Amino acid sequence: MKSRLDKLLVEKGFCRTRSQARDIIKLGRVKINGKVHVKPGTLINRNCDISVERRKYVNRAAEKLEHALKKLSIVFESRTVCDIGASTGGFTQVALMHGARKIYAVDVGKGQLADEIRKDKRVVVLERVNARYLSRNLLGERVDIVLCDVSFISVVKVLPAIRSILKSDGNALVLVKPQFEVGPEYLHHGLVQDFSKHREAIMSVVFEALQNGLNACNIVTSDLPGANGNFEYFLHLSSSHELNIITEEKVIEVINAARKMHRGELL
Repeated sequence: MKSRLDKLLVEKGFCRTRSQARDIIKLGRVKINGKVHVKPGTLINRNCDISVERRKYVNRAAEKLEHALKKLSIVFESRTVCDIGASTGGFTQVALMHGARKIYAVDVGKGQLADEIRKDKRVVVLERVNARYLSRNLLGERVDIVLCDVSFISVVKVLPAIRSILKSDGNALVLVKPQFEVGPEYLHHGLVQDFSKHREAIMSVVFEALQNGLNACNIVTSDLPGANGNFEYFLHLSSSHELNIITEEKVIEVINAARKMHRGELL
C-alpha cells in the first residue's frame, strides 16, 4: 500500500503537520531508501526506509535565505551586515555561516534572538529598535549588506532607513511579502490569490526603492512559502547605479515560476 510522502512523514512522526512535511521535502532533506525525493505528492511504499536530515538552522527564515543565495550573487565574506527584523536570528545565522565579519541584529521586539546567535562575538544585538528610524548614527557606520524580513508593515516604509545605512556600493536583500503590501480587501483568509496584485506589490517596491536611491537588480521566489502559504519574493537592491534595474517582464516571469512551483506542490 502506498501513501503520499508528506502524509507519511506526519503519520510516522517525522513532522507535526503536512505543511511542515512539504517544506522539508522541497528542501531536499528527505531520503527514501537512500534517494532524495523533493515532491510532497510522491506516492511511497509505507514500508520503505525513510530518513530526514536534521535541521541545522535556528528558524525557517534561514532556510529561505540559504536557498535564495544559491540564485543570487551576494558575498558575505568579511562584510559588515545589518539584519532588519532579526527575530530569532535566521538571516543572521546564514550571514555568519557565509563568513560575515560583523552583523547588527535589529528587531523591534526583545528576547527573541537564539542564544547561539546572541553569544557570537560578531553579532551586535539591537533590540526594541523600530527599523523605520534606523540610521547610520545609531550603528556608528555604514554597512556592506542589509538583510530585511519585516511583517505587518510594508517594506516600503523601511527603504529610506536601508539606504541611509548602506555604503555607496552596498547590497540589500529584501523579502517582499505581498500580503503586507496590498490592502486587506485583496486578502482571502490571509492569502493574496490575485497574482496581478503580486506584480503590483513588487513593482511598487521596485519604484519606491528607486526613489530612495536603490536599484532593484534581481528577484527570485522564496522556495518556502510564508504565513498561510503566501508566496514571497527576495528582491536584490543595490546602492550602486552600475547595475541594471529589473523589468516588469522579469517580475512576471518570477511570479509565473512561483505559480508553477505551487502547482507542483499539489501533485
